[in-house]
Amino acid sequence: MCTTAKILKDKKCKDCGWPIVDACCNDSFCDFKDASKWDWWQYCSNKGCKNHNGEGVFQDTPDWIIDTN
Repeated sequence: MCTTAKILKDKKCKDCGWPIVDACCNDSFCDFKDASKWDWWQYCSNKGCKNHNGEGVFQDTPDWIIDTN
């Protein structure tokens, strides 16, 4: 199994300020929600945040993610 995920160093959650996880939609992650329809999935690392479930990403950054640069 090859699982690929990383913390995005220049992004954070607009609602809670926690780091964003960027995950490749492969292997068992494809069973999560509709992740099989996406190449990448981004979510807030804070389990208590409303954005923890995240969303699939194609080219645009979700509106709940802000740039810290």
